Amino acid sequence: MPFPQYRKPNGDYNTFRELKHLSESEVRAIVEELTDAYKKTKNSDERWEVSQTLYPYRSALERFEKASRAKAREEKKNSKMAEEQRIKELASSLRINLIPVEKALAQSIIKRKNGDLKDGIEFFKKLKNKIRIVSSREAFDFDKGLFQYSQFRECYGDLFEYDYDDPYGNRGVATVSKKKGIEKKIETDSKDYAKSACDAFACKIVRRTEEVIKDGRLGTTEKITETAYVGAVDPWAGGKVIVTTTNGKYIWNTKVILNFSKLGNPYNQWPTRLEGSNEEL
Repeated sequence: MPFPQYRKPNGDYNTFRELKHLSESEVRAIVEELTDAYKKTKNSDERWEVSQTLYPYRSALERFEKASRAKAREEKKNSKMAEEQRIKELASSLRINLIPVEKALAQSIIKRKNGDLKDGIEFFKKLKNKIRIVSSREAFDFDKGLFQYSQFRECYGDLFEYDYDDPYGNRGVATVSKKKGIEKKIETDSKDYAKSACDAFACKIVRRTEEVIKDGRLGTTEKITETAYVGAVDPWAGGKVIVTTTNGKYIWNTKVILNFSKLGNPYNQWPTRLEGSNEEL
């Protein structure tokens, strides 16, 4: 055996019970030495012997590395959670200012959704609650009650449901009905959305202000002392925030814009700009 000082563990090579007395650095050094010896050895029998000796140490090293990666992921996760908690604490004063905005936003969404529900009920009543689901290759006509499945889901999927008259579930004539408990669901979902929207908005403003201060783009090293919201009902579509620091004020404007991908597909963006600057954050 070329390396008698490195004993091959007995039994299953996938375990390293007999290598527990070695540290990761010691195992790594042995693996590097055996790997180098394997590359230099020309004799096939000796190469086989070295590979058999190397296997358990390499397996042990992989386990060490796997544990290290898991530890690094956990530390990164904990660090991210701590950072998010810190941002939330800094954004608490702005979040308090957004409580009336949150209520107004929820009510506006509820009003819009209930209006859609009312219009939908009248629309399907004219069709006697009967529609026909057609494939994408067929012509469709809303007024005549001809829908593609994706269109129905996009327009009415969160308010209405439909069941095929055909017991075998083939595409064709279907009966439309209002979802059970939809009014209560509209209220709950709208309030949850308004809350999450205001939480995310407050954290974004604080985080962007800290980034400006940290980068020194305005030549300051101040700390946030006060925040005030003076924008529209929807903070993501006309939000204006005045952030007061120890050295001055920052005024942030947020709006929704329509953009297009390289393929020409439209999508929305919500840039936040520092007043007096063209920079999007």
